[in-house]
Formats: sequence, C-alpha cells, structure tokens
Amino acid sequence: MSQFLNMIGLSPRDINKRGDTNMRYNSLPNIRQRGSVRQAIISILDDFMVGDSFKHYYERFFERQFMETYNDNGEFIGNKEAGITYEQMKKIYVTYSMIPKAINEMMLLAPTFDNFTTSDKSKINLLKTLLKKIKWKSLYTEIIRTLELKGDFFAYWYYLENDSIPRLKVLESENLIKIVRDSNYEPTAYIYEETRVAEDVNEVTGKVQMIPYTVQTIFKKGYIRVNSSHLYPDKGYKITLNKPFEEDIIRIIHIPSFKNQKDEFSQIPAIHYIDPALIMDNITSDTRYANRMSAFPSVWAIDLNVDILNSSFMPGNLITAKTDTSMVNGHQGKMQQLEITNELKTLQFERDIVNKDFSKKTAIMREELDEEMSKSDSSRVAVQLRLVLSNKYEKYFENIQEGFMSFFKSALISNELYDENTDENLSFLPPDIFINTSIFDNLSIINTKMAMGMTSMEEEWDKKGMSEKDKQRRIENINKEKMMGNDDISISDEVTDIVANGQGLSNEMKQDINIKK
Repeated sequence: MSQFLNMIGLSPRDINKRGDTNMRYNSLPNIRQRGSVRQAIISILDDFMVGDSFKHYYERFFERQFMETYNDNGEFIGNKEAGITYEQMKKIYVTYSMIPKAINEMMLLAPTFDNFTTSDKSKINLLKTLLKKIKWKSLYTEIIRTLELKGDFFAYWYYLENDSIPRLKVLESENLIKIVRDSNYEPTAYIYEETRVAEDVNEVTGKVQMIPYTVQTIFKKGYIRVNSSHLYPDKGYKITLNKPFEEDIIRIIHIPSFKNQKDEFSQIPAIHYIDPALIMDNITSDTRYANRMSAFPSVWAIDLNVDILNSSFMPGNLITAKTDTSMVNGHQGKMQQLEITNELKTLQFERDIVNKDFSKKTAIMREELDEEMSKSDSSRVAVQLRLVLSNKYEKYFENIQEGFMSFFKSALISNELYDENTDENLSFLPPDIFINTSIFDNLSIINTKMAMGMTSMEEEWDKKGMSEKDKQRRIENINKEKMMGNDDISISDEVTDIVANGQGLSNEMKQDINIKK
C-alpha cells in the first residue's frame, strides 16, 4: 500500500471503484478532479514519468504556512509565505527520478520472444509478417511500461481494405472506463471514452479555434459502435461490423498485470514505488540543502524583529532585522550564524535503507550489486539474483500469450490457414529464460538443450520460419567451414565447453559438430 496515496484520499483498495476522487490538494494542476481512483493514480504516476513530481513531494512532506504582514504604519498589506517559500523549495528540490529509472530498466530487462506454438512454416511466416506490421519490438516495450504504470494494456485490431493482415491500435488504458462482465466475470463489452480536439480556422482573421469533443467507443462481440454527435451529426453514432468469422469475438486485446477474477481492472505495480521514491527525493533534497548550509551558513536573528519582506531564508542569504523596542531593558538584539558541521551519516544511513526497500519493491538490482555482477563474463548469477523480476515477467508473458490468441486466430482465418483442431490456443512460444540476457548466454542455453537432446539445430531454425532452401545452405556452409578448419565458428565449441564444464556435462553428451538432418 502507499501511505502517500492514502494520505491524499486515493486508496489503492478503491482502484476498481468509480466516482469523484477525494483528493486533499485538488487545487494542484494536472490532477483529475473527476473520474475513477484508477485514473487519478495513473495521472500521478504519469507526473513522475515526465519529471513533474515536485508537487507530490511537497504535498507529502510540507504544508504551506502564511503570516500577516504590516507596513511601518501598522497597516495590513497582505499575507506572505512564512519561512522557505514553495518556489524556493522547488529550487532546492533534488530528484534522481527513481520511478522512470526503474521502469526503463524493466523494459530493457524484459525477455524478448517472437516464436510461436506451431511448427507450420506457412503460419510462422504469416505471423512473423504480422509482427513486423504492428512493430512488435516497440509495442512489446510499451506493453511492459503500461502494465507497470497502468495495470492493464488495451488495444484493438482492424483490417485495411484489400489487406488480409490486421493492424493494431493501442488504447490509452486510463480512457477504458468500464468493462461490462457477466455473472462468470467474463467480459461482454468494453467502453472507451476519449476527448479529441477539432481545429476550425477562421479564414477572415486566420485564427484557429480549438473545439473539444467526446468520442465513446463500445466494443462488443461482432461489432464496434462509435458514439459522437461531432463525427456523426446525422445519427450520432456509427457501427462497424467485424468480419463474418468474428461474430463471437470482441476485437480487444486485454493484457492484465495482476488481477483477481472478481476485479474489473488489474493492480498497478508502480503504486508501491511511489513512497520510497518520494522519501528518496526528500533525503537527496535534505542532503543537498545540508551541504549548502555547510558551505553557506544561514544568519539568524535573536531578539530582533525580522523584516519578512526584505529577507531570504535560503542558505547563504541575509536576514534583515530591526531592534525590538518592546524588549525588556538589558536585552540587546544580535545576529547569529548557523551552520552544519557533522558528517551527515544519518542521512546516508537512511538513504541506504530506502534504496534497499525500493530495490525490493521493484525487483531491480541495486547499482552497487549490478556493478559487481558486471565484472563476470556470464549473466547467470545476475539472472538468479533477479529471480523475483523473472517471475513477474513470466506472469506478464502468460497474460500476453493469452491476450494475443484471438488476434492471431483472426489473422490465420483471414488468410485461410487456421486449423480448429490444432490452432485454438496458438500464440507466442515461451522464451527459454524470462530475463533478457546476452546473445552469448542465449547460445549457451541453446547448446545445453541440444546437448540434452531437448532440441536440435533444425528445430531452432524452424522456429524462425526458415525455408528448406535456407536451412540446406546453412548446413552446407557449416560443414564446409568445419572441414576447412575455419575458426570463425569456434564460438559454438566454446559455448558447448563452457556449458559442459559449468554443469558437469560429459563429452559424450556434447552435440556432434556435423549437422545432420
């Protein structure tokens, strides 16, 4: 749970509830005033990702205080912020952007996969082409990012005219406002709302008028309905039918992160990153401020009336004061210099605790440990240390695999390649390891599997959709270079030796160098 979200009235427990958000600081910009708790939390996390986290830091640890100010004649002239102002705090605020760093690393470490649970070359080639059309590599990183920051990834597919391969359009997760479900919690409709802006040019003045309008899209089995009086002034809506073979399909790809069956939407993992990120910002800001106090001591007024309007309370600045004539005789006003002289060890100690907590919640390896692991020529130890992250990726993969089944099914039927006896659950093939590793480690895994008889070179080529002609050419090239004693492919021997030595494989279990069909 997040203390910060609970403090401002956004309990993660209410993520599946709708209604007005009860936020204590609703005057701050960029925070949704209406809508679901889920939308408000997504908006806050988006602030962290774009570097606009100061307002949340200030709300978490500080509170604005104002005092009345008067001129020399005793006349009230207004209220002024007491102490360090909001704008001054913004200048000394220091952040290392912990959440964006963690999300970016998760996207880099996510395992790649583009093979399928079929050995049919025609189907593999079609699906490979499909992945290119939808720009799978960039889409996959977007999926990981969305699952972490929004909990659910949504997209829908459509067909271009005279093209049998479908395309994908990603939907903004926060705009998917409702999932209608039956008594068994199976979805029957998805409701998506977005605000668009139309531009209208005045040809006389040249001014452009921005006209916002709302578009509501309802995805149901067999069709998609778009409601908009702006786009469709006659009827107010438009219905687009699915292809005939999609009558029982909702054209939605829904990939959850972690979701209970009864819940409408998934948990948002990044909720747990907010508190340690804000505390870390507080520590780094305090450290920076303390270091400035050490280098530029502050001046404090004792037995003096401080001139608020002409004073600055930042380190190294001057406080203007006047003698307090109302003081008892014998007292004399004075200015005292205040500076920090200790080694700030407590701040460093607290920083280490928070850093460990953040690493634990994100499953991202701490930098000092990551640097130590980088000295090794293999990532096996690092993979073991990232076991929690690996388990998360495995869960994400299962959800991605299930989410794409209907999409792949539609593409196969559209191209007359679907076999209902074998392709009902056709989707992505699981990767060998659920952490993105080096190509050297990937080769090591493949060689280990071949040494144990779990795969063959030809099977690996089949996964890539390689034609018989290309396979034969590769076999001839490999055998030719081995016969000539060419060292260019010695990497295969080296990997096999490393695997054998590292895992105790005998020489008899090593794969024969000559590739045979």
